[in-house]
Amino acid sequence: MAVGTAQRVRVTLDRTQIAAQITTGPSSKAVRAVTRTTARALTLAKLKTPVDTGRLRAANAMDVQVTADAVTGRLTNDLEYAVPVHEGYQKRLRGGGVLTVYGQPWMAEALQEATGVDFGV
Repeated sequence: MAVGTAQRVRVTLDRTQIAAQITTGPSSKAVRAVTRTTARALTLAKLKTPVDTGRLRAANAMDVQVTADAVTGRLTNDLEYAVPVHEGYQKRLRGGGVLTVYGQPWMAEALQEATGVDFGV
């Protein structure tokens, strides 16, 4: 290429193909990063789960979903008492009083620690 001459190059980017390269397949960077972070959060959640019988800790699980434009990691716990333990609750007493049981937000704390995002916990 001679000095002073210009070359034109046309680049066409296909967003669908780019998104597919980034998000699809178990070896893509996005899938690996989200899976690794979600697994770290699950490990931390298991360590932080309040334990009485061990059922609550054992029910912690993770899920990674891949769509055309997103990779999403989730922590779940399907036990019926997981939400009240995590978020807290109030119980009316027979004498008219109210018992407040404060939540123990083990999943939010684990996600905060694994991601570095402040969830206000």
